Amino acid sequence: ENQNKLKVVTRSARQRQLLRAKGIQPSAEATVLGTPFREDGLLEVAGPRLDKFQALLRRLGCLPVVSCVKHRLYRTVIIPQLLWSFWWSPCSAADLQDQQKLTTNVKRALDVVQQGSRDLWLLLAGHWMDVGFALRLASASAFFAADAFWREQGRRLVIGRWGQSVGSFLQELQFTRTGAHAWQHAVAGAFDLSAGDLPARNKARHLMREAWRRQRYASFLRGQRHELDDLIPDDEGYSETVLKAAIKLYNGASNEERHVMLGGCVSEEQYARMHKLPPQGAGSFLLRCTLCGRTGVPNWWHAAWCCSYFASSRPATPTSSWAWRLGWPLRGERHADVRERLRHLGLVRAAVRGQFGFRPPGRRQLEVT
Repeated sequence: ENQNKLKVVTRSARQRQLLRAKGIQPSAEATVLGTPFREDGLLEVAGPRLDKFQALLRRLGCLPVVSCVKHRLYRTVIIPQLLWSFWWSPCSAADLQDQQKLTTNVKRALDVVQQGSRDLWLLLAGHWMDVGFALRLASASAFFAADAFWREQGRRLVIGRWGQSVGSFLQELQFTRTGAHAWQHAVAGAFDLSAGDLPARNKARHLMREAWRRQRYASFLRGQRHELDDLIPDDEGYSETVLKAAIKLYNGASNEERHVMLGGCVSEEQYARMHKLPPQGAGSFLLRCTLCGRTGVPNWWHAAWCCSYFASSRPATPTSSWAWRLGWPLRGERHADVRERLRHLGLVRAAVRGQFGFRPPGRRQLEVT
């Protein structure tokens, strides 16, 4: 019934002759899932789906709804419409750069704090926020399903453009091919799709996400963010269990608390640097806390865990900087204890930002009651 829709794109004059001999007229171009395939082999992803994605992001940014609703709309409505557009070709450096710009637009549309770490945000908010990874994971998932279907029909797919794209993606995630349908990651683990069953494909997707998370974690530690001076000495390495607890905490957190977990906290001393106030001492812009009057640099540690101005909401001081700096959970820590600590850090961030974040240079007098 769909014979009139049939389009066959050839790659050589001989193939065209064979088709015509069978009464089939070859086509110069065929479009599959928004992607045109041409005789010359050149591949160009159609732009309308990408343009629509950008337009939807702009609309999402203007919606007068709470943050959690925006996140849900992006996850369930906006990103799924883009996933079919980039299945077939390995991503070039320019493609990856464009996809990183799309991720920045997503971050802006969802009103994620710009001072926070991009890598931590991707870890906690979910892999679908990374547009490039979400597109390529969808491509790999569809390829695994297609390969399993045709092998079940007794046909083996020839490794072509799509398979090469998936293989390139797995190699970028640090997987090594160990068999025709098997891949191994040095830390995350191995998967084998020889049987082609759904549990094996689910395991493959899980390990690919885990490999991506490890890359994001390592990228954060290689960065030059100011909080790394506190975090790296206490770093125990990537833990799937800790991250799972942190994601649960992040999903139930307020906007201020989420900013804490992303490293978006700025102390009074840092605000003084940002406002370019004259330094009061060697290496420090301030030598006295305006909120409590105590002598010393009013950094984030002081505000969160020493300043008497915030004593009423302060829980027990944690030993790990990942806990006192970012509010992340510790291994085996009770969720209620983590929530109490993060709530306190969110209150501190809101108060410090309100008192000093928007204050013009030169107006720093504050009455503490």
